[in-house]
Amino acid sequence: MKSIAIATIAAVLCLSFVALATPPELPKDGAKIKIMAHAPSAGKDQILTVNSTTVDMSSDLSWGVYSPVDCKFRTMSTSTKVGVQKTIPSGAWHVRGLRDRSRFVNYSGCTAAELERQ
Repeated sequence: MKSIAIATIAAVLCLSFVALATPPELPKDGAKIKIMAHAPSAGKDQILTVNSTTVDMSSDLSWGVYSPVDCKFRTMSTSTKVGVQKTIPSGAWHVRGLRDRSRFVNYSGCTAAELERQ
């Protein structure tokens, strides 16, 4: 009896972890077709106002940023600021997809930049 209870608890815990580790699904349009391009959610829009901002994008598929000045970003596996900085050119939208191991993005010098997330 104990072994059945332990096996049941173990199965429930395993299924819970699988559900948490599943990446987000692509959104669907009105015809129920998955959208294959950057389609930001208006509820996640934000203005980057401080010199260094780290954003947790664990539940996102992609992000886009518009900055009036050149600024930098880095993708990271944790919220610790490490890794190579890359440039976001001024006056243009910069859109990137996200990978499972790079769920945190740090923006440096992107004051007054507009961030969209999907």
